[in-house]
Amino acid sequence: MLLAAALSACDDDGIIREDWGPPAGYAAVEGTVTLVGAGIPGAGLELLFTRCASPIGGYLGRTVADAQGRYRLDGALPPSRLLPNLVVDTLRVRCHVFTDLTGQARDSLVVRFRAQAGGPPLQRHDIRLP
Repeated sequence: MLLAAALSACDDDGIIREDWGPPAGYAAVEGTVTLVGAGIPGAGLELLFTRCASPIGGYLGRTVADAQGRYRLDGALPPSRLLPNLVVDTLRVRCHVFTDLTGQARDSLVVRFRAQAGGPPLQRHDIRLP
């Protein structure tokens, strides 16, 4: 079925042009990262938010904390044609927070989504690391 979709996205010149539509939904999360053991902000720390606990899978997004440990992540769901029957305005997805690529989740939160890009609910989530 995926092959059929890829073939249908080809033009006469054989170049694949994917047009799966806009994202199915949008979310926004902000907060601070604190390194509790050292008592300092997590400046420059890369944060990766994943959707691995949901049927959607993959990353919601990545961001880097500023000098005061503040971060903001604007994330999107896969394109709407891949998730045609999803009711996004009621969707809540448990996301895991990673601070490196070791595969160890550092925190988790439930992220709310909206169908419109201009109106994602901004959520606050502070992260405290040992």
